[in-house]
Amino acid sequence: MKSRLQPTHILVIVLLVATLVLGALSQKREQAELPWPRAQFSDSTPLGGKGLRLLFEWLGYPVRRVDRPLQKMPADARVWVLLDYRTTFSRAESRQLQDWVKNGGTLLFAVPPSGADITELGEVHHPGLELKKQLDIESINNLKWTWEALPPLAPLTPGAPGNYWSDAKAASASHSTANIKKGRVLEIAGAVKGTQLARLDLGKGRIFVAADALLFTNYALDSPDNATLVTNLVRAHVQPSPNAAIYFDERHHGESVADGDAEKRSWAYYLWQPPLRFAVLQVLFAALLTWMLFGRRLGAPVPLPDNDPVTRASHFAQAMGALLHKGKRPRVIAEILGDEFRRNLAGRLGMSPHDSDEVLAARAAQVANLPAEHVLRLLRVAKSPTENEDALLNEVQQMESVMRKLSR
Repeated sequence: MKSRLQPTHILVIVLLVATLVLGALSQKREQAELPWPRAQFSDSTPLGGKGLRLLFEWLGYPVRRVDRPLQKMPADARVWVLLDYRTTFSRAESRQLQDWVKNGGTLLFAVPPSGADITELGEVHHPGLELKKQLDIESINNLKWTWEALPPLAPLTPGAPGNYWSDAKAASASHSTANIKKGRVLEIAGAVKGTQLARLDLGKGRIFVAADALLFTNYALDSPDNATLVTNLVRAHVQPSPNAAIYFDERHHGESVADGDAEKRSWAYYLWQPPLRFAVLQVLFAALLTWMLFGRRLGAPVPLPDNDPVTRASHFAQAMGALLHKGKRPRVIAEILGDEFRRNLAGRLGMSPHDSDEVLAARAAQVANLPAEHVLRLLRVAKSPTENEDALLNEVQQMESVMRKLSR
């Protein structure tokens, strides 16, 4: 007999294939986004920025992290670090940061990668994209690698002479370059195809523009020349002092949060953000598959037989009684009931079933104030059983009465 493919089977197969495809797409998306260096404040991985923070602290700078909306720039801020390409905040805060630079601040800025998911969506604002657009920066990102290996470093070719290259002759960064088409640009390091590191003067302040954040990561700062070059960029304009703080900008909010319209987003909003969105969808698909597999019967239903007997305890007792009666062995019932009475009586009195009938009867009379002769007669039912069913039923009732009196 050939098995037919049921609609339930087809649905389960479709859901399983959809889950596998969604998982593959989310994995591919994650692998495409994660390798970009972000140089974050507390990230100790090779592409993190904890080493940069410790380096500044070792030089004597107070180092802090900004991850919440700002009404105004901190009074002690002298250097602002904007390396994480996922940093987002309001347009008012973006203008606030640029005005701060014009008034004499120093900004370390890594150009956002062109292929990353950082386009403006609704109320979310990306300051890196705005700076890239205002400065008319054309970036060529050559950061292509997988998790199996770290990105290769390319030697930095010194540009204009100055204090930035003091004791840093063999510095290296990524292969990415950028072309800055607006503003007064001083190329600190560059190649034939473009600029790798430059200083852009803006009002009284300056912006150090890097093609990406790789130069500022733990991986690149492991080279002494790279660490020297990065510290020269800061110390050339801001000397270490308790009032000269360096801030890592890692804010991630939009217009409504910055303007005070909503203090915090709900947990559902964050669960729906990539890549958590794909994980939630996979969990929902898995739950649906579980319900389909265990909550429903797969295949055509099999009806239960209508006339099969149902065995109950009363049916069993009646059947056994009828069997003993037909077998002409009513004395067996009396023996069984008598032995059971003896065991229960001895257990209730705290004695052994092997004690004599006289001892058990005397003890029962003492405990429950029962006639010893009455108990003794009941104990002898198993030894001299009667064949009269009515008499046997009467004796069983008397046994039950004795057990009840002993249990009081």
